[in-house]
Parts: sequence; structure tokens; C-alpha cells
Amino acid sequence: MDGQSQKSAKEDACVEHFDIRSHNWTGLYKRASFKDRLNLFVELSSEYFSPQSRILDYGCGTGVLTRCLANAGFTVHGLDASSGMIRQATESLDQNQHNTVCFEKIDPEAWNCTEESYDGVVCSSVLEYVNDDVGLLRKFSNCLKAKGVLLISIPNQRSFLGTLEDAIRRILPVLGFNRDKDVQFSWRRYTVDSISKQLSAANFELDRVVYFEVPKLGGAGVRISRMSRLGMMMLLVCRKRQ
Repeated sequence: MDGQSQKSAKEDACVEHFDIRSHNWTGLYKRASFKDRLNLFVELSSEYFSPQSRILDYGCGTGVLTRCLANAGFTVHGLDASSGMIRQATESLDQNQHNTVCFEKIDPEAWNCTEESYDGVVCSSVLEYVNDDVGLLRKFSNCLKAKGVLLISIPNQRSFLGTLEDAIRRILPVLGFNRDKDVQFSWRRYTVDSISKQLSAANFELDRVVYFEVPKLGGAGVRISRMSRLGMMMLLVCRKRQ
């Protein structure tokens, strides 16, 4: 199998993995770290997007964030490669949300949007699972209107906890454990410098960085996750260049 075939196989396996995970994905938002993630996206969306803005939620999963954004007053289009995730998302819609929310299953390779039809894009922990991450960022730029904003979360390479997680991931197979966790399908982590270069190549400017996610310790974990060397994730506010 050549390199490109291996990359495609890994991405196909990733979609299949999240398809299987779809039945219990919404339950993750009972955790303090996931509630914090959700709150950050909604709060920053309310700060950076105008009322009634049209938002794209790329990699929407079971639509938890999508529905919260709709409740905040936005019209939201949720896309995901997993048919299981989209099925769960659609079944969870309230009657009064059908006018402001729609979900669509897509083929990520074929998906493209060049109409500049969205005021904002939100993308929660998807970029690290995509081989051509700059290509996806360019697609986001193409679908945003002038002065559009991208809110995107990615793994923090400088996090001590992230480094520990990577070490455990490498060691477990050697010890005979095969843990089919989400992180097994991730391609990379990012520094602020590295993502800034990729954003620039996709016609974005980085405006703001918020660190978050310590999976344990509840509320205390949320508080310490704002530290750049502890928070395992970064939420970036990016503006499309004129």
C-alpha cells in the first residue's frame, strides 16, 4: 500500500470509528471539560458573530454545539462524515429548531464550498484528524463571507498533559494493549506558531487563543486548563483576510 492509500485508509478508519462512537457521543457533554468546551464555543460565537448570522458547524458530530448555537439565535448548517453522527443529530432536533438547523452527511474529500455563503465557521476538534489540514482551512476561507470568522479547536502541542498522552499512546501497543481511542486517529498537535503559518496560507489571521481541556478534576480541571502548558486544547479565533 502506497503512502496516499495509507492516508486514505486511516481517514476511512477514523470515520468508521466515530460512526461506532455516535450512539454515546452526546453523553460526553455531561463531563465538566466538555461542558466548558461547549460554553467557550457558544460564548465566543455570541461575541464574534452578529445576531442571526449563518454559521457552518463542520464536523458537527451529534449536533450538541449546533443546537446550542441555534438556541443562541444563529442559523446553523451541521456537516459530518459519519452517517451515525448525522442520524443522532437529526433525531435530537426539537420541532422549533427545524427552521434554524439542518444536518447533512458529506464526503470530506468531495465537499467544497466557494459561494462565500457563511458569516462564520465553527470546527470543534476536527482538523487534527484530517491529513490535508491546510486544504480544509482553505475550504473554510472560501465559504466565508468578507470579514468572516472561524472558531476552531485543535490539540495543544505545548501541553505537558498532551505530551504525556502521546507517550502513553506509543507505549500501550508495546505492552500488548490495543486501545481504540479517538486520539489514535489524530495526525498531529499544533503550536501557536505552526497553526499561524497554516492559517496565513489559507487567508486567515489569528486573532485570539484560549486554552482549555484537562479531562479530569472537574471544575478545578477547567480552571487550570486555561494555562498554556496544561490545557490540552486551543480554541482559536481567526479572521478572514480582505
